[in-house]
Amino acid sequence: MDIGRAVQYWMSDTDWIKKILIGGVLFLVPIIGWLIIGGYFIRNVQSISRGSDTPLPEWNQWGDDLVRGLKFAAVMIVWTLPLWVISICVFVIGVADEGAGSAAGLLLNCLSFLYSLAFYFIFPVIVGRFAQAEDIGAAFQISGIIQDAQKIPSQLLIFLVMYFVVSLVASLGIIICFVGVLFTGFIAYLIYAHLIAQISGMLGHSGPVASAPPPTM
Repeated sequence: MDIGRAVQYWMSDTDWIKKILIGGVLFLVPIIGWLIIGGYFIRNVQSISRGSDTPLPEWNQWGDDLVRGLKFAAVMIVWTLPLWVISICVFVIGVADEGAGSAAGLLLNCLSFLYSLAFYFIFPVIVGRFAQAEDIGAAFQISGIIQDAQKIPSQLLIFLVMYFVVSLVASLGIIICFVGVLFTGFIAYLIYAHLIAQISGMLGHSGPVASAPPPTM
């Protein structure tokens, strides 16, 4: 994996400042803005998977990105549902019996941590499969996902480490000011997209081929 390229490729786009500003501002728009960012993220994975990481996708598919992001959000909600269930169980047990709740809560929190590690370990495979045809069902083909993960465990481990490192660095935007994290957070999405696209290429997954422009007369 070319980590160096993933970290800095977005700066090769001559309009990178404008595109990152748009992405950062969209973080301020609840639900709709977040969905559009999710759709743009998937579109970036597709573009890089086809062998082109620059320029970054244009912000010119608002409706398509919204739909794309909505489908991607549905995938993420289902995959992270166990974490929400565990959190609710920890809260209920803690309210019902403080003594027993501390032990049970600790056990459930450990379970939540282990599930989170497993989820982010296979996260690139899930995203790559979804991005290939924007098919929700492809993101839940468990046997296929496990087989893919077994092919490149070291690369997935590298992504897992990079995910937490990049997330930590991106969160430092809070130290500058709250607004700063909006843009460092969006840059983190760009880095994740490149790493995921690299993994998708190793597994033979790629985004849908872009339609050719009409011939000029």
